[in-house]
Amino acid sequence: MQDKDDFSLPVIAVIGVIGAVLAFAIIVTLQAWFHAGEEQEIRLEAVVAAQEELGQIVAAQQNQLHGYRVVDREKNVVAIPIDRAMDLIAREWASGTTRPVATRP
Repeated sequence: MQDKDDFSLPVIAVIGVIGAVLAFAIIVTLQAWFHAGEEQEIRLEAVVAAQEELGQIVAAQQNQLHGYRVVDREKNVVAIPIDRAMDLIAREWASGTTRPVATRP
């Protein structure tokens, strides 16, 4: 009969191997989880940066469409808001004082 102080070497070895396998599995799972989260964060940052850039581009385009600005000071060329330009052209065409001309893009 064995005393309680005696340890069974095969049982200890099996418990050690199972513990090592579990520790390895936990470490690999945590690393995979971390890397997946890191990649998701990188993609999210890229999307946010793209959205901010897109917002700036749209704002600049809106300013060009709806604002007054000097295009060429030497030639006295200015830009007016698109709504105002369409109104002026519609009035000129309605009054017959102008006719459509080809413009460069």
